[in-house]
Order: sequence, then structure tokens, then C-alpha cells
Amino acid sequence: MVKLENKLKPNKKKIGILGGTFDPAHKGHLEISKQAKKRFGLKNIVWAITKQNPFKNQSKSNLRSRMQFAKKVIGKHNYIKVKFYEEKIKSNKTIDLIKHLTQQKQNEIYFIMGADNLINFHKWYKWKSIIKDAISWYLIGKDIRLSH
Repeated sequence: MVKLENKLKPNKKKIGILGGTFDPAHKGHLEISKQAKKRFGLKNIVWAITKQNPFKNQSKSNLRSRMQFAKKVIGKHNYIKVKFYEEKIKSNKTIDLIKHLTQQKQNEIYFIMGADNLINFHKWYKWKSIIKDAISWYLIGKDIRLSH
């Protein structure tokens, strides 16, 4: 007999978001994704590729080339999806991507960030809202987990 409470609770899908220019994508990105999937039981991980990181110089490769190369790096790890959201959400801001993905109430968002990006995080657009709106954070390189 199935308990009624199980039918009433929505099943949320845990999704990890790793954003960046991926210029180029590399094994470090893949390793970060594999570790986060294992530690948090993530269903999928999205590599959200941006046209341009505001804290870096012009990308060496065009967006299409970077996306194609990222797919090659991912290889058989089909739980990782390469996506470009900026045209769809009309923004390149992380907070706007998180808000877009959390509109679908079945998603639980886990923000994945390399520890090397933490030094400039306070300069990100609405950085405090990113902390508030993501379910959990995973900072690779320092083995820190922040959640609320």
C-alpha cells in the first residue's frame, strides 16, 4: 500500500548548473560535474555557456565552436547537457538563469562554481540573490558546501 503523503509531495529534480565561457571546456569541468553529481545525487548537470564572461578578455573561440567542443569533452556522460540560454532568457546574468530554471517548480537548483571564481563573486550581478535562490552551492577546489 502506497502512503498518501508520498503522492502529495512533489518529486523535485535536482539539477546542477555550471556556467562559464568554457573557453575551452576541459577535464576539470568534467571532474567538477562528476563530483557534484555524486555528492548531491543530481539528476542532470547543465553546462550553461555564456558568450562572454564580464571578468575575462574576449573569448578565443566563437560560441558554436565552444559548445561543440564541450560536447566532445562530455563524451558518454549523458547526464550533462550543454545549453545556451541567453537568447531565451534575454540575459547573461546567473541570477536570471537560476530564476528561469526555478520557474519550473519541479526543479531544485544546485549552483556549481570553481573556487577560482569565488574571488570575484562579490562583483557579480545580484550575487546575494544567487546565494538565496540556489538550493545549494558546491565550490570545487576548496571542498566547501554552502546551503540554506
